[in-house]
Amino acid sequence: MADVETLPNIADAAGLKAADRAALIDLLDVARARAARNALRTAYYEEEVVPPDIGVSNVPEGVGAHVPSGWPRKAVTAVAERSRFDGFVFADGEGDPSLDRVVRDNALVDAYRRHAPSELKHGCMFATVGRCAGRAIVRFHTAEQASGLWDEGAGRLGAGLVIADRRRTAWSRSKPLPVRANLHMPGYVVALERESQVRWRAEYLPLPIDRPMMEAFTFRADGGRPFGTSRITRSVMAIADEAMRLFRYLSVAAAFYSVPMRAFLGLTEEQFDAMSGNKWRWLMDSVFLAERSPDGAVPQAVQLAAASPQPLVEQFRIYAQQFSAETGVPLNSLGVTTENPSSAQAIAAAREDICIAADDLNTSNKVALRNVALMAMCVEGDCPVEGLTERQLSVGAHFRDPSMPSVVSQTDAATKLAAACPGFADTDVFLEMCGFSQEDIARIQSQKSQSAALAALRERRAAADGTGNQGQAAGLQ
Repeated sequence: MADVETLPNIADAAGLKAADRAALIDLLDVARARAARNALRTAYYEEEVVPPDIGVSNVPEGVGAHVPSGWPRKAVTAVAERSRFDGFVFADGEGDPSLDRVVRDNALVDAYRRHAPSELKHGCMFATVGRCAGRAIVRFHTAEQASGLWDEGAGRLGAGLVIADRRRTAWSRSKPLPVRANLHMPGYVVALERESQVRWRAEYLPLPIDRPMMEAFTFRADGGRPFGTSRITRSVMAIADEAMRLFRYLSVAAAFYSVPMRAFLGLTEEQFDAMSGNKWRWLMDSVFLAERSPDGAVPQAVQLAAASPQPLVEQFRIYAQQFSAETGVPLNSLGVTTENPSSAQAIAAAREDICIAADDLNTSNKVALRNVALMAMCVEGDCPVEGLTERQLSVGAHFRDPSMPSVVSQTDAATKLAAACPGFADTDVFLEMCGFSQEDIARIQSQKSQSAALAALRERRAAADGTGNQGQAAGLQ
């Protein structure tokens, strides 16, 4: 959380209980400990870092040749772009009206897409579920906006703190400051409202379930790091520093290489004085005119060979290969191409590491999104988890294939499965494999139902007309 210093005296909020004050202080300490690390990774992601010199610099002072590197951002977005949340599904294939309303009203699919890079950037992000006017409100928060304490026994968050609102106030006209923070505890939320620059007030809000209404989304968490690991590792930052220094050297080398150095030998004193006053003119002039000296010597113009930037280009390729090995980002995505085009199999193999990372992200986020869905349905139904139906408990998050196969290949595979498995073509899974979204599938199934109902109505009318005609024929006899 980057706003810890903008929350003065929040632990002394009026009405805050002693146990909750202790948890709040622990959360603030965690936020302070992680603030610098989160800010550093954000700076690399936003391309705002200027690497320091290594002690040996061949770039003259005053030469502004800094070229930022987008590689750390690429390490994040290459995985985030393949994590495509597609909505919630149930065991019976039908939807839930209350959860569908939550997804629609909170734009949950788009909100996940916008915050997924933050999870990869810092290793984690958070989602909170609240209530407003009887409806469930779901919000995502970055690691710079929230902090959490891990409960080892429960295997989930034990407590969490999020910045819920920022505004310009009477004591801060130029910059929005936090005016509301929510402390999430098992069974209740403590809403901390800012009454002045240094005075806060606590309000307790009960929850329908006995757990914090806050969920952690983590990337490749393990026993030692329950809040996950960042894609912008120390190795990634070190390689990005080397690449930025190399880009600077390349800029200077290209400037010298574009204008070769020349040497003029055997000049008289008058010629030397005249040419020294405007060296750039004589360097760029295509014609050099000179007289013989009194002793008959002829001045000479010699062009010196400029240093080639090719060694620096080769070094750039080495750094790109190191970065690709560290992150799994293909070389062609880093601007390094080969003379011979890669085959389809080679391209798929180069993207395998990225697809595995995206699949790891989707696997852990499926669990977190399911917990968010359960909490949202509890808020909508004003009941604990035990009060949900078996069907509601079967909810799961659906993600698209991170390998992002073409529609043609997906449809071909689905068609072959439908031929081997009778009835498969009538399922939603078949339509998903053909590349349709959940919204399109719902429209297709709805229109199919309408068409079936109209067909059944026509059959009944035809049968009724047939029966009436037969009765009239019998009466004529």
